[in-house]
Amino acid sequence: MKQTIKYLCFVFLCLLVTFGKHTEASAAVRDITVADDDQIKVEVCVGDTGRIVVTGDSSRIVEYEYLTSAMDDSELITMDANGTFTVKAKGEENIFVYGHDENEEDIFYAKITLIIHPDMSGVTLKKSSITAYLPRSYQDTKNTYYKRADINIPVNSTELLDEYERHTSFQYTSSLDGTDDVWVSAELRNNTIELSIEATKSCKMKIMFTIEGKTFVIPVKAKVVDLSSYGCLLEKGHTQKLRVKGCSEKIVWKSFDSKIASVSKNGVVKGKKIGNVLISAKLGDQYVGCVVSVTTAQIKKVCARASYMGKNWKYSQAKRGQTGYYDCSSLVWKAYKPYTKVNFGSAAYPGTTKTESAWCRDHGKLLKGGFSWKKLKQMKFNPGDIVFKSEDSSHPYATTYHVEMLTGYVCYRFDKNGEPWIEPLWATRDSDYGAEEGALMARPTK
Repeated sequence: MKQTIKYLCFVFLCLLVTFGKHTEASAAVRDITVADDDQIKVEVCVGDTGRIVVTGDSSRIVEYEYLTSAMDDSELITMDANGTFTVKAKGEENIFVYGHDENEEDIFYAKITLIIHPDMSGVTLKKSSITAYLPRSYQDTKNTYYKRADINIPVNSTELLDEYERHTSFQYTSSLDGTDDVWVSAELRNNTIELSIEATKSCKMKIMFTIEGKTFVIPVKAKVVDLSSYGCLLEKGHTQKLRVKGCSEKIVWKSFDSKIASVSKNGVVKGKKIGNVLISAKLGDQYVGCVVSVTTAQIKKVCARASYMGKNWKYSQAKRGQTGYYDCSSLVWKAYKPYTKVNFGSAAYPGTTKTESAWCRDHGKLLKGGFSWKKLKQMKFNPGDIVFKSEDSSHPYATTYHVEMLTGYVCYRFDKNGEPWIEPLWATRDSDYGAEEGALMARPTK
């Protein structure tokens, strides 16, 4: 019952907008009549033509003069000496009308402010319906959360429509406005409606967009979907199938670097070369993605163990050598020692950040250039790489106090322009963790 009432209110709102005072503008002939001392505002649209018509006693007037606020350089209208005008572009323009007597004295004055709307008669949207896919973000014990769907709706118009650059009138509303589980937002920029939808479950709605008095109503299906993995480690030479749940459309798979890993039309990924690559799945006009890190069986186990300890064990420097406890350097040692020959020079007991950084230096394990945000963003670092933080960059080995392991990457989402948001995964830290530019960065198995 509540849903029916909301829908009827939405329909009523559509009717109000459609038949309201500010209606869709279309080009026409619009003569404007003024009398002495008039100061009036007139709404016109691009493409309008017309003439300024003067009324009242004109017996003493021998000449009329028509000027714009921009004089002869107006970019919005053209006007001849007889007051005949043509509207060229959206905006606001003032026209001044002067009447001179035989002594060239001003005895008539009027001001007309043109409020110029774009010609909306031929304006359309390139999409008549929308399916918005909402990928799963994360799940706790009570709820599942989904990522925002960002969708661009191109507007077919010869005139620039932009609510910020050209102050174009733009409003939007949804038939599900007021509900607790759906959020809709939209902006009109550079002839494109940038629409964002958030929801806690699959749903249907109608969204009404009103541009300069012209209303478009678009049906929307919001569907929650789930990619089987948004970031994974894959052994070189092995395969893994990615699956999308909740999408009935044809899925187009793509590897951003097939030399590192290829993907079949059915979503089967094959690891070819050590490195990191984004695998995307196109769902209609949207994308979901998985960062595949091609690595060795040993490093895959190292990262899995480091992640497990970081999530399930307790931090304690006093008990760092015991099972179920860790500090930063003991976590790295405990992750590497069981699966590789790397023990950072200490076979029986975890070392410290100072001894581990020195071991990496002495065994040629440091990465040239050290840590950088640019390389991290470009996924140049591999799972299993470790970064050291130091108090004094000029004496990094003597003042190092923390070490952290990179365990992979995840594709958070794609933005409105189709650009992926990729974040690193660390064993014990949030995705925004980092170090100073040039900080010691090592690849222990290099």
